[in-house]
Amino acid sequence: MLAKLQQDVAHLTEADDPTDIELDDPLIELGMDSMAITQLRGLIEHQYGVEVDEEILFAEETTLRTLERVIRSGGTPPGEGSDSSMDGDSGVDRMFIEKDAPEHAPQPSFCERCCGGSRKSL
Repeated sequence: MLAKLQQDVAHLTEADDPTDIELDDPLIELGMDSMAITQLRGLIEHQYGVEVDEEILFAEETTLRTLERVIRSGGTPPGEGSDSSMDGDSGVDRMFIEKDAPEHAPQPSFCERCCGGSRKSL
């Protein structure tokens, strides 16, 4: 799975050699912009039948190894999916493990997350 993710990221970033894509570098540092990350999300959903939360994909610390763990866990928190190998050390892992937030807490819209909710009128 890691090799396939590596190939997908190489394709999306137009890298000449998939082995140039480091497995432990954050996606952002690999040259993944918001369009490429959105495309990767679609590829993951199509290839593995798993939805990956945008917060995971856009997190600064998300690497291909982290992404593989998320996919293998079915996109669910550790212990509720098929793989509970997350170690809780990275911020992305903590997002999965954190259980203190109430389920009914309002979630910000995409616009609120990306631009603080300020949209200019057209």
